[in-house]
Formats: sequence, C-alpha cells, structure tokens
Amino acid sequence: QYEDDHAEIKCLLDMYPNKFNEQKIKVRKLRHLKGPTLLFSRKTVESLLALEDRDQFSRYYPVPPTVPTHAAICNNVLFEQSCIYVAGRYNKFVRELPQTAWIIQEQRKLETSVHELIGDSVQAVTKAQGSKLLASGREDVDVRMLGSGRPFALELLSPRHVVLTDQEMRDLERRINTQAAGRIAVNQLKVVPKSSLEMLKKGEEMKRKTYTAYCVVRAVDSKRLAEVGGQAPLTVQQKTPVRVLHRRTVAIRSKVIHWMQVSDVRHCPDNDTTYFKLELTTQAGTYIKEFVHGDFGRTKPSLGDLLGGVSPDCLALDVQNIDLEWPPV
Repeated sequence: QYEDDHAEIKCLLDMYPNKFNEQKIKVRKLRHLKGPTLLFSRKTVESLLALEDRDQFSRYYPVPPTVPTHAAICNNVLFEQSCIYVAGRYNKFVRELPQTAWIIQEQRKLETSVHELIGDSVQAVTKAQGSKLLASGREDVDVRMLGSGRPFALELLSPRHVVLTDQEMRDLERRINTQAAGRIAVNQLKVVPKSSLEMLKKGEEMKRKTYTAYCVVRAVDSKRLAEVGGQAPLTVQQKTPVRVLHRRTVAIRSKVIHWMQVSDVRHCPDNDTTYFKLELTTQAGTYIKEFVHGDFGRTKPSLGDLLGGVSPDCLALDVQNIDLEWPPV
C-alpha cells in the first residue's frame, strides 16, 4: 500500500483525458466496481506509460521525480499455488445439460452442468479453490456429444495436491463417471502444461467436426433428397444466427461443408412428411441447425435451398466426432 499512489499518477489524466473518460464510463456500467480502482488500474497505467517518450512525459511530471514523503507499507503476504491443468475428453449423453452453469438473471435454469459434474470431483481430489472449464468449442444444451468426446482442459485454481499419478487419474475418471450417473463420461484424463492449451483454441476454430442431424421436411422431392450428398463439398455463408444475436458479433461467416449424406429416410404418406438422418462433416464453427432450417434466410445456401426451396427442420442433433488429437502425447 502506498498513500500517494493516485496523487503521483494524476498527471496521466492530463496526458490522456479521453482515455480516462472512457474508464469513467466503464465504472458507471460496472456498478459493482466503484471509485478509482478501475480508473487507475495497473494495466491501464502501464499501457499508457509504454506509449510515452521522455520529453512528452517530462512536460506533465517532474523528471527526476520528487522524493516520496510516505513509505510503502506491506499489509499482508498471500501465497498461492500456480494453476494446474487436467486435460481429457468428455461425452454428453443427455439433451438437458449445459456445458457451464446456466444462470439467467440470477436464476439457475438447470440443476447442474458438464463443468460442475467434472470440476467438483477434480477439485475435491486436488483440493483446489475453484476451476475453469476450457473446451474446444461447445455444444448446445440440447445437443449430445458422442464418439470419442469433446477435448477439454480443467484449470485448477490454487490446488494443494498437484502431483497426480496415472492411477489417481484412472480412479478420478471412474469417480466422475459413476457420480454423473449416465449423463456424462470422461476419458484420457492427464495433467498437461499451460502451453498445450493453445491447441484447444486452434481446434475450436480450424478442425473438422462430424454431426448427425435428425430432420423432418414436408413435400420434398425424394430424388433431390437422395442426391443432396453429392453437392458437398460446398461453402455456405452464415449470418450470426438469431438465437445467439444477444451474445455474438453480427457478421457473415464463410464455412465449408466437406461431406454429407442422407440415410434412414422414412416417408409418411398421410401428411406427406419425410423423416431422415443427415450426417455431415464441416469446418469448425458451422451452425448446423441453421444450415438445416435456413434461419430465416440468414444461411445461404441452406439444406432447404439444396432440396429445391422446401423448409426442413432439425428435430435433434448429435456431435459425432471432433478431429483434434487431444490430450497431447
């Protein structure tokens, strides 16, 4: 603690009045952060000082600086263990389970999440104070994650038990899978260095993913349906879907559908309705549900366009595979 902290850096307000006006706006937006804590954050001060040259700085601040009149005081010392990262893959077998806690306006929508089902057990074994789930993408709450599972890593905060044997990892897998009671399962758990997490981010953006979509459509040409797989590979243009506009930047994203095929076609003549299974492999980040139903014309071409202008819908969706070598060897 240093009593003259704010007095000494007030010169930055004169150097960059516009910058600190922006910071004041942020203070008003974040009501739980008040006063100069955010205004004079360490990150902001260091970034501004890095822009200065000596001549400009000396116009606003004495060089050399004046002798301090107060001593810096150390109020307390806090020791924390560095984070460790437990990597693996998870399967999700139910259609009412979010990846992370689903809380809207301080109200929990579902009782648990993938993160909690995994994190609670790992935290108990490592005696960590908390955890963060880092995953290669995320499935919707109503989408199953099958196949070999979704690559993930769990960041353990301030753990006390940091050296985990292979046997402890296998025991941890069994513990998580038993307590999850068929909702999820994990495999290949191991401790990895922080540097390997970059692979997860690249996998989220670059790798191929394979899906199965269970679809329905009325008044479709059966020949077009049988031949739709032959139109891949193709590139689709997807505007940010309506269902995620509240949390995603509005943009048009080009995504590649590398392969697809239709199978298990069942026709109900009474109402001219056809049910079918669409399997497809796509570039990571493709919105599959929107490719099927078109999202009010925001995805072009959509499956409906390829089938001659009909209006198919996606009844259910499964992720079958994520093409990423994880955890790292």
